[in-house]
Amino acid sequence: MRLSAVGVAVFAAMVASVSPARSQDDLSFSKSERRIDRHDFTVSVNSAQLDERQVWVAQLVQRAPNQPEQTMWADSHSCPAMMPAFSKLQLIEPFKIVPPGVRDGASIVVMDGDRYRIHAQGYWAQADRSGEISLSSNDGPVKTWVEDTMKVLAPCWSKKRPGSATDPPAP
Repeated sequence: MRLSAVGVAVFAAMVASVSPARSQDDLSFSKSERRIDRHDFTVSVNSAQLDERQVWVAQLVQRAPNQPEQTMWADSHSCPAMMPAFSKLQLIEPFKIVPPGVRDGASIVVMDGDRYRIHAQGYWAQADRSGEISLSSNDGPVKTWVEDTMKVLAPCWSKKRPGSATDPPAP
C-alpha cells in the first residue's frame, strides 16, 4: 500500500472462512491528525468470500497516544450502508495535475489541519485501462467523503472478525 507511515495498515490474513480476493487493498482511506494528542485511523477494504457470498470486508485500525492499536471489522452483508457509501467515491471530481512551475492551482492553500487519504483501484475510460488512484488533502471533497463515510459506518464496526466463530481474545 502506498500511504504515509501514519496511514499504513496492512490487511491481515483473515480466518480460513474469509479469503481476500487480492493481495493488496481494493480501497483504503485514512485520517492523520496533526497535533500532539493525535488519534489516527486507517480503513482497509477488500473483496472476500464469506459463507458462499462475495462481500466487502473492512478493517479499521485506530491509533491513540499511549494506547494499543484497536482493530474493528465490518462487512457489506451485515452493514448494507457500506456499498452506497463507497459508491459515493465516484462523485469526487479528480484533482487537476499541476506540474512544477505552473501556477494554475487553488488561490487559497491550507498549510495545517488533518491529513485525509484515499487509495483505490480506478479505471481510465479514454485508454480502457485500470490503475490506482491516490487522493490526499486536508480539506474539500476528500475530507468530506472520509468523514461522511466514517459516520455511516460507525454503527457497523465490531471487534468480531467477519467469518470468525467467536470474538477475539482481549489484548
